[in-house]
Amino acid sequence: MVGKRVFTLLVVLLTASCIVNADTVYTFTPDSGDLNDLDHHRAYVWGIDVPLDQGETAIAASLTFHQIRNWNNNANVLYNHLLDWTELGEQEIVDNQGGGDYFETAFIGPHSHLVTYENLTTEPLDLVYEFTQNDLASLNAYLADGRIGLGFDPDCHFYNTGVDFTLTTPEPGSLGLLVSGMFLLLRRGKA
Repeated sequence: MVGKRVFTLLVVLLTASCIVNADTVYTFTPDSGDLNDLDHHRAYVWGIDVPLDQGETAIAASLTFHQIRNWNNNANVLYNHLLDWTELGEQEIVDNQGGGDYFETAFIGPHSHLVTYENLTTEPLDLVYEFTQNDLASLNAYLADGRIGLGFDPDCHFYNTGVDFTLTTPEPGSLGLLVSGMFLLLRRGKA
């Protein structure tokens, strides 16, 4: 009888440990898919509604450019920013700077720099930027109103097959399931 209870307890604990590690992953893509291939003469703002529950926070996030490449082998730069509240969807802004980061010189509103890519070649590659702890702190602060934005300033023309933003949150209530399961098991053992 004791052996059966120990076995049952081990099964519950293993199952609960799997449940506790079941995070929720949200993936977002812009309506155009590729942000219109990131033209040199534009800056791009992508506003995203994030459906988080009250008190839910991001524990990881990433920004991915699929099969991105420069249109030629000239020097090039791609600036990437996290923005506080922006209009929902995609916006293209005429960028007449001829170079430099639009979001550092002309953008009005809270934002933080994520990453700058330089001298991409004509060979397509997947670029994945994983948010740092500082980036996640800014992301969670910006998420207080449920919407964030991403800003891109291409200083050249970049072809790509798609852009994704991925956000991960811990599974709510999974710890509660673990505790409930343990309580029921202990209670059953006393009966």
